[in-house]
Amino acid sequence: MTETSKKTAIVIGASGGIGHAVALRLAKDGFSITAHYAGNAAKGQDVVTAIKAAGGNAIALKADVTNATEEIGRAHV
Repeated sequence: MTETSKKTAIVIGASGGIGHAVALRLAKDGFSITAHYAGNAAKGQDVVTAIKAAGGNAIALKADVTNATEEIGRAHV
């Protein structure tokens, strides 16, 4: 696969529940993951750590998707 054809997914709510499972599955299928979390940075980092441990690529992204004026911040990982 070339760099220009790499698959990427943004998973909203990746820090827990269904979002966490979806992020892990997409990573297993070869997607690079942007793992969104709203408030719990530790849980956001947990999914990134799990993906990277399995050989995948992921970053965590903190954002309140219900607030259009909030600044989005990438977690320092």
